[in-house]
Amino acid sequence: RREVLLERYPEIDSFDRRHLLPTFFTYSSLLTKAAELVGVNSFVSAIAGDRTAGKSAKRALLEMCRWKTFTHPWFAANGMHTYWPVGVASSELAMGYDFLHPILSSGERATVRRALWEKVILPAHREYVLADRVPFNTSNWIGIIIGGALACAGAIYGEEGGEREMNRVIGGLLGKLRRHIAATFTPD
Repeated sequence: RREVLLERYPEIDSFDRRHLLPTFFTYSSLLTKAAELVGVNSFVSAIAGDRTAGKSAKRALLEMCRWKTFTHPWFAANGMHTYWPVGVASSELAMGYDFLHPILSSGERATVRRALWEKVILPAHREYVLADRVPFNTSNWIGIIIGGALACAGAIYGEEGGEREMNRVIGGLLGKLRRHIAATFTPD
């Protein structure tokens, strides 16, 4: 079981928009450690029936969903919608949402679905499908970010309606991932 006091950390949107490096480690650590807390504790709760772990995971998940963004402001200021730490964190959040589903109220589930859609899935779609960003053909960022977005889409799919829009976005993400795999992995 893990415990972190998320209230001690700054909001991601408060980081410097002009200079990435001085706050990048804090940003990526905050995002991935908070998400890891959700993932590990939700797993322990689901597998071992540990109610304390479940409460901790739920508190961390809902706190993260209240953040204005999961993306460092420097990226937004430089025309990017997401970055690899969001992909790493989002896989944990998707798993956490599935494991915590029975102990989340309908309002809390709606909060999480909205956060995953607005802070993970749509930014990945904007960055890698609409803007067709390719940092370089052997980049693992594409797989990490799209994989996390697809995990989130799978976790929330069919719960709130809007499947037509979700299908369009999922199709775009899968197409981008397929093109990336084709460009990266050669027959040899």
